[in-house]
Amino acid sequence: MKVAYLLYPGFTALDVVGTFQVLAAAPAMQSVFVAAEAGAVVDDTGSCPLLAGATLADVVSADVVVVPGSEDSCEPDLALVRWVRAMHRTTTWTLSVGTGSSYLAAAGVLDGAAAATHWASTWRLTDAGVEYSTERVVRAGKVLTCAGSSAGSGPDFLPALNRQRDDDQPGQAPSADARRAGRARRHPGTQRVVGSGRGVTRGRRAGGTLAGK
Repeated sequence: MKVAYLLYPGFTALDVVGTFQVLAAAPAMQSVFVAAEAGAVVDDTGSCPLLAGATLADVVSADVVVVPGSEDSCEPDLALVRWVRAMHRTTTWTLSVGTGSSYLAAAGVLDGAAAATHWASTWRLTDAGVEYSTERVVRAGKVLTCAGSSAGSGPDFLPALNRQRDDDQPGQAPSADARRAGRARRHPGTQRVVGSGRGVTRGRRAGGTLAGK
């Protein structure tokens, strides 16, 4: 499964990193970090750059798109809005964390649906004509919006993805991927991280010490 994480100047790093950590626990995840230009993109603290390995033009489809929020109150970048709109047509899931839902609203992804956002920025949705929901995670079809980074990396998030996978095949047992992801949640000491075509298994003791590579 290909997951595209959108980066832009002033994004909230935890919205990206927390969600990545959750999705990386599932098998067969290929992650790509996307920005208007390839290279380092600095977060809203000014001290946590993440590296975008691909440009908007490089990534034209993905199974999952993740749009993080920002402390910046500026209007969403129109080039990013157009990319989100185009990508949404290709996705199985379109996700936002915190105020990232304002990008989904601007792209028309939330038309007729309620959505979650950070409680202090509800106006970003209501000004765009989108109903604000107080739920931590809100599903509208293939769109998931999370109230913040704790919701995007919390226990309600990955199960929602697995439920959708099972809903697509009514009457069938959960897929092998869903079962393995469930085991990863129950036993968080072991993670499978997939990137650049290679899988890496990491083990941690309870105290956080790396136990094996």
